[in-house]
Amino acid sequence: MTKRSRKKAVSKATQAKSRVEALGLPAISETMLRFAKPLVDLVGLPPDLRAAQSLMVITTAAWNLPLLEQKNHPEAPKVAAALESGLERMPSAVRETVEGMLRSRMTTFGDDPRIGVADVKPNDRGGLKVVATASLLGG
Repeated sequence: MTKRSRKKAVSKATQAKSRVEALGLPAISETMLRFAKPLVDLVGLPPDLRAAQSLMVITTAAWNLPLLEQKNHPEAPKVAAALESGLERMPSAVRETVEGMLRSRMTTFGDDPRIGVADVKPNDRGGLKVVATASLLGG
């Protein structure tokens, strides 16, 4: 990466951060936890790190897919296929809940322009915490 391209990338990131701040949006980790609530309510709090990470993978895909499809992003078909494949092995109640989450992404959470990536990590108190990053799609 050249000095000029790094400067341009930093400028775009700064503009995106300013746009999100202007919207007054909460931290993406808080937003994605709220978004995941219907799924957590259905299946309960995950018993361990691996189960929590699996839940956040589903949440991340459901959060991002509607926006990727709306923008005709080239990653949309891959995300849709991965989500469908994962949900095929799930009980129908989970599939229905995720379908509701997909709808709520464009309604309840429709004013949030961010793509999110959420993961679950151990915290220093022996529990778990969600760590998430956000970006904005071009176009």
